[in-house]
Amino acid sequence: MKVKITLLGLFVVNTITKLPTHAKADEDRFVLEKKEEWSIKQEIDSEEKEEDSEPAVVHIGGDVVMTPNVLIKEGRWSPHNDVKAILGFKTIIPEALYEHDAKIQVAMLFDRKEIKLKAAKAMLAKFVTIGYGGSIFEFEKANPALLVTPVANVLQLKFENTFYDEQFKFGYALESPVELKLGRFDKNYVAPAAGNNPEDTKQKSVVNQIDDTKDTQRTFKARNNIPTVGLSLGAVTDELHVVLSGLGRLAYYTHSTDPTLRSEDLPIKQHFTYGANLGGQYKVVPKKVTLAVQGCFVDGLGDYISGLGSIQADGQRKEMSAVYYTDAQTDSLTNIKALGAGATVEFCATKEWTLSVAGSYLGTLEDTQKPGSAFRYAFNLIPKLTYNLNKHLSFSGGWAFKREEKVEEAPSSEGMDHKPFGVIKFSF
Repeated sequence: MKVKITLLGLFVVNTITKLPTHAKADEDRFVLEKKEEWSIKQEIDSEEKEEDSEPAVVHIGGDVVMTPNVLIKEGRWSPHNDVKAILGFKTIIPEALYEHDAKIQVAMLFDRKEIKLKAAKAMLAKFVTIGYGGSIFEFEKANPALLVTPVANVLQLKFENTFYDEQFKFGYALESPVELKLGRFDKNYVAPAAGNNPEDTKQKSVVNQIDDTKDTQRTFKARNNIPTVGLSLGAVTDELHVVLSGLGRLAYYTHSTDPTLRSEDLPIKQHFTYGANLGGQYKVVPKKVTLAVQGCFVDGLGDYISGLGSIQADGQRKEMSAVYYTDAQTDSLTNIKALGAGATVEFCATKEWTLSVAGSYLGTLEDTQKPGSAFRYAFNLIPKLTYNLNKHLSFSGGWAFKREEKVEEAPSSEGMDHKPFGVIKFSF
């Protein structure tokens, strides 16, 4: 039995080894083709992996600006030379959200006093923005030299969509609020007479005080923990860009004239501030004449506007720009209402030479609670001539005029400010 099995096995082996020559060749060709297919597939997979693992391209750009100027005020000359640099990074991440690309943008501001984050945000699928940057209340093409331009950087979650062939835009956003700083006007303030003690004069010269948020004994304590809500509606074409935006801020505060009471035991009060901003740019003659306009109304949002926000940031002046109180015994707050408009005309005479004229007006509405030393209105006018040596380097020169009036014209009102200036700008 064993012999039979052995003979059968030898017969099978012998039969296999004696297959026809053409059958062996077909088998070899089949194996070779399979190897080639596998090799090609490996190369394709390797290329896809290399593409997926390829690092995102980072674009770096920015501006370096030097602005020598002289402030001439009431016959006194004060020279300055401001230097600042803005450095930005931008990259695109493919298919970051539902096969849509994401754009990451970071910008830093460097000057003599500080290093400040200007923007750090991600734009997903062209309609979602998340991160830190300009408020929805701003107009992206606004002239920052105008008194009515909103300037506020906030944490933001913004949704913006386009329709009708991307000519109309609608957006809404939740943002961290600009910290509401309360202030006090002293209506009973009397200017010190000549010959008084210099120290007393120095102390009484600060009429308007902004509450120190670190002072636990202050009468009013505001809480800035409610997100602001903003809306915007715009129209964009090749010649026209118009955006109307609105913003509302709700803040909570407590009031107590008794320093022994805990703020947790006090009733919480609500205070609402809001504003509207309209910005537009029209190319009257493309690449030659451009007209830009700006208008705003704020009811307690003065800290979002450049003309009033700069006053509040003035360490010597210490005048609030949004919300105030006049009597510590009264638990109510008063909004500062302001209305303003501005415009910029730019004329490109040649490829190298550009002439621009900008002007704006910003005034607060009538308020019987304000003292005579408080801000009433201001206007400015800025003609400027620019020479573009190339796309990277430009030189500018101009003269800025500004006048501000107080609630009482005399003696607290000041004359016209003159500020001749130059600008050397290098962009990369």
